[in-house]
Amino acid sequence: MLGVLATVGPCTAYGVRRTFLESPSPYWSGSAGAIYPLLRRLRALGFVQEERRFDGRRRSLRLSLAPAGRAALAAWMRPPLPDVVIGVPSDPLRTRFGFLAVLSPAQRRAFLADAAARMAAHLEEIEADEARHRACGDRVNALLARGAGRMQAARMAWLREAAQRASENGEFRRTGRNGPSSRRRRP
Repeated sequence: MLGVLATVGPCTAYGVRRTFLESPSPYWSGSAGAIYPLLRRLRALGFVQEERRFDGRRRSLRLSLAPAGRAALAAWMRPPLPDVVIGVPSDPLRTRFGFLAVLSPAQRRAFLADAAARMAAHLEEIEADEARHRACGDRVNALLARGAGRMQAARMAWLREAAQRASENGEFRRTGRNGPSSRRRRP
C-alpha cells in the first residue's frame, strides 16, 4: 500500500483501490473492505497524510506518503532481502501436485486439464495487462506484468511437462527422499 501511494500518489483512496482492482494478481484485494480500513490504519500510524482538495463544488481527500511512510517503505526495500523474497515462491498448484496420488486417474486428468486451461486464461490476462501498460508508456508496470507473465509461462511449461510424464507412466506415488535433505536448518 505504501509503495502504491509512493508511485501513484497523491491520489484519492479510490485511486489506490483502483490500482489493486486492475491488477491481474489474485493475491491483491481491491475490495473496499480491505483497502479503506488499511488506509485508515496507515493514517493513524502516521505513514499516510491527507490533504483536502476542492474541485469546484466537489471535495476530495488526497492521500500521499508522510515522511514516516516513506522511511518505512525505504526500509522495506533496502538489502539484504530476506529469503522469503528471493527464494522459491509459494505455489499452491505445485503443492497440490505433490498429492495427486490421492485422486483417481480420471480425477488426475481433470485436475491437470483444469489447471492448464485456467493457467492459460490467466496468462492471457497478464499479457493483456502488459500490453495496456506498454501502450500508455508505463514501462515499470509493463515490466512488472512481463515478470508475472514469464513466471506463469514457466509454470505452464512445468505443468505440461508434468502432465506428459504422468500420462507416460501413469504413476503418482512418491518414492521417498533420495539422499540427505538439502534444506538448511534454522536455529
